[in-house]
Amino acid sequence: MRNEVENYIESLRQEGRKAGNTCVSYRRDLLWMCGWLEERGRKDLSAVTGKDLEEMLGDMRRRGRAASSVSRMLASVKAFFSYELRQARVSEDPSKGMKTEAARTKERRLPDPEEVRAVVSAPRGYGDKAVRDRAMLALLCDAGLKVTELVELETEDLDLEGCRVRLKEKRRDAAGFTRHTAELLKDYLYGTRCRLVKDGSCSRLFTNTGGGAMSRQGCWKIIKSYGGMSPQDLRNYRVSRGCP
Repeated sequence: MRNEVENYIESLRQEGRKAGNTCVSYRRDLLWMCGWLEERGRKDLSAVTGKDLEEMLGDMRRRGRAASSVSRMLASVKAFFSYELRQARVSEDPSKGMKTEAARTKERRLPDPEEVRAVVSAPRGYGDKAVRDRAMLALLCDAGLKVTELVELETEDLDLEGCRVRLKEKRRDAAGFTRHTAELLKDYLYGTRCRLVKDGSCSRLFTNTGGGAMSRQGCWKIIKSYGGMSPQDLRNYRVSRGCP
């Protein structure tokens, strides 16, 4: 196994595909992998399984290795086995499907109901910003909308009597919301929004405080400011309860 690692590193150097320091890091990580596997009786590449590699990364975490070190190890391992597969030295890549530490942190997070209620009710008072944000958060969570869907909504897309909002996506053309959310939207639409968009020049449902169309980034920041939960967290909560 160690010979295969040395041959792989040499191929990287010859082809110039990786910087010198990267080659040194890859070699160090892969030789450590070899030692770990050999201690457990895995002396041939063809005998290595995805479970072995997952256990190795888990062992690194238990030893207190930084997430960046674990991610670098996985990157080294995935690159190595991909190369070995191309060279037909293994019949399958045992690292296929394994996720980096960054990918792990991005996996779907499902907030509990109390967290969601706290975020949706976080805007306090009856100022224009608070009224807008309450309506926005309620609709986002209630209808399971993406931020892009939310900021692209037009006033004509809203059906307050039917508690529905029309969407422009092919996969779903509408989403429902509760009567409570409808009341919050009425407060915003017939009061706050009229004051924000004085000349009627903006057709978007949710506007910034200057009366212009709200940007995706602006919407994201507003939502994150109420308790730190991301828009995707709120959507995940609704999706987990049956909203597409």
